[in-house]
Amino acid sequence: MMEVVNVKMMFLKQRQKKLSSGVKNWQGHLTNISIRLQVEDKNNLPEIMDKHKLNNNEELNAINISRGKTLENLKRRKFNKCQSLMACILCINLQYNNLTNCAAEMIGKLLLESTTITDLNLMCNDIGSHGAKWLSKALQFNRSVKNLRMNGNKIGNAGGMHFATMLQLNRTLESLDLGDCDLETQSLIALATVLHHNKTLRAIDVGRPIIHTIQEEATVHMAHMLQVNQTLQELHLIKMEMRNFGIQQICDKLVHNHSLRLLDLHCNQISSDGAKSLAKLLKHNTPLKILDLAANRIEDDGLVCISDALRYMNDQLLALSVARNNISGIGLMALANALKSNNTLTNVYVWGNNFDESASIDFANLIKAGRLKPKRTDISPYWIDGRVYLSELAHGLQMYYYWTPLYGDRDEAACNANTYLLKEPNTSISQIDIEESIDTSSFEGDQTF
Repeated sequence: MMEVVNVKMMFLKQRQKKLSSGVKNWQGHLTNISIRLQVEDKNNLPEIMDKHKLNNNEELNAINISRGKTLENLKRRKFNKCQSLMACILCINLQYNNLTNCAAEMIGKLLLESTTITDLNLMCNDIGSHGAKWLSKALQFNRSVKNLRMNGNKIGNAGGMHFATMLQLNRTLESLDLGDCDLETQSLIALATVLHHNKTLRAIDVGRPIIHTIQEEATVHMAHMLQVNQTLQELHLIKMEMRNFGIQQICDKLVHNHSLRLLDLHCNQISSDGAKSLAKLLKHNTPLKILDLAANRIEDDGLVCISDALRYMNDQLLALSVARNNISGIGLMALANALKSNNTLTNVYVWGNNFDESASIDFANLIKAGRLKPKRTDISPYWIDGRVYLSELAHGLQMYYYWTPLYGDRDEAACNANTYLLKEPNTSISQIDIEESIDTSSFEGDQTF
């Protein structure tokens, strides 16, 4: 029986010295390299690690990388030496290093030979359009990689076009992250066009592109794609400079879509008119489970419309984020009242708005009654001199994506709720509430809100 085990390599700062192989070790900073191995017997792992010298103070023979040094010095004989190890690697995580186009070329050649690697994380390196070309060419023939993260690599418009070409031929990739890659309108349109026919991709992130016009051509093409594509489940459109016209186009087409579960519109320019279009969409009770509207400007009018739609006409939405939307007490109280009637919406994130005393009391009562669980919201009530106030909790739909805290325990279910809510919607509530109990002692027993 094959088992999957995790191995984390940590290269510590040390003096420059020659190893037995004659390769000089790099005097760099602390660097983490994570790999996942598939082995027949977990008890044999120490043997495998010893055979391939997988220890904390030597170079990883399979992947030789440290901060400040790229893969240009990776010797071909190293690949030949560790073929048996490569045959059982499932996941390679090289995020936050200094990989360049040369490294991407070698990784591309590795993907052409590998039949086991399913996850490749290259986020936040120095890979450009040439490196994207090598990776996309390799993925045209690779039949094992399912998840690829390229976010933070400035591959530009040319790199985006290479990945669009790849998606025409690749039939195994399920998740592609091209956020913060300096894509432009041309490559966004190409990706949207390809997704008319691609039936395997389940999630795509094209956030923070470089947009030079206000005509929202890319958004319109994404909307038309959603009308045709019935397999895409996650769409991240962060920092797209989307306005009310763009969200209206998306909502009109989403009425005919039966697959999308997550729509991420974080940090755009959607106002109350755009929120009204979203409210009309929610009234159609589409399969949408997660809606992220954080850092827009829907204000009171927008949230009142959305709340009215959620009160009686939608039983599908599980999570809603309206944090930092310049909403005051009127809109927040409307949402609190909707939660009393809607029992499906479990995750609500509202921090960063203008809470008055009435809104604070309403949300404090929802938490006290158990309608809102502490792990499913980003606020926590407290009181001073008999008056209720709200404080922020570090919870959200996707908190730990570009960073993770240095101290304390990571509560993935509370901080990255997206992942858990999309696994199995029917059982997601129990997954998030594992080992969670409401601490009623945090409320004063005789306190009335």
